[in-house]
Amino acid sequence: MKVDIALFKKHYRRGRPIKYDFSDFKKPNVKYVVFPNLSIKHYDSLRSTFCRWRKIENIGGRYEYDFLDATDKDPCAIVIWRSGEF
Repeated sequence: MKVDIALFKKHYRRGRPIKYDFSDFKKPNVKYVVFPNLSIKHYDSLRSTFCRWRKIENIGGRYEYDFLDATDKDPCAIVIWRSGEF
């Protein structure tokens, strides 16, 4: 009797895990969203994920990014601002 043995462990993970929640931008009165504990090294990942999310959700407009340094009271953060008309 033959038994097939896989050489590599199968991974059933599909898609990418959700890292950021942009759903607040679906509300027209929201002007900004703060992502705490993210530094400038997370900017590329955040920006590309945000652009992809905007295409999927059909969200238009212009957005600006701010980087907040850590202080005694608050951790570092990235803020996405909605700017202009959309």
